[in-house]
Amino acid sequence: MRTTITLEDDAFAVVQTYAKANALRLGQAVSQLVLRAASASNAATEAKLVQKGDFWAIEPPAGTHTLTLEQVNAMRDGE
Repeated sequence: MRTTITLEDDAFAVVQTYAKANALRLGQAVSQLVLRAASASNAATEAKLVQKGDFWAIEPPAGTHTLTLEQVNAMRDGE
């Protein structure tokens, strides 16, 4: 679909940099960035709050990678 949009200068700079880095036309870059933002927004709203015993936890969307306690400890210790 062909249309005309007006972007803020800083938004245009982001799109232009993204387009150059990915060898895309500006319209393709805008489309990809808009779709990426929409899917990130949808993913954030898919998380559910669930009660686990006395605690509440955020249940991540299906397919989300989880970390083990060992992985968290290794990252904390700089390993």
